[in-house]
Amino acid sequence: MAEQGVFSTKISSGWASWVPEAITHADLPMAHSVDPLEGGSLIFATPEPFGWRMEEYSQEIARMQDVEVGLNDLLLLPPYDMPPDWTAPHRAVFR
Repeated sequence: MAEQGVFSTKISSGWASWVPEAITHADLPMAHSVDPLEGGSLIFATPEPFGWRMEEYSQEIARMQDVEVGLNDLLLLPPYDMPPDWTAPHRAVFR
């Protein structure tokens, strides 16, 4: 099983975090449908642990959530070798 990451976006708070995990796409749905007005989490697996294509994923988030996500609103996420319990937030603005 290839090492991948999980990108989890908490829409209600507007914060995103990177959670290092060994996971396959079969282990996790590509997304959970949530109402941005009610808040919730969008979770999907990325094909690379880091250095992934920000523009492509920001477009995918916008498509799945039916909201506009600016590429510049998704900041760089921490290195993949951060501890699994690392929880410092990275801003992801949904407008």
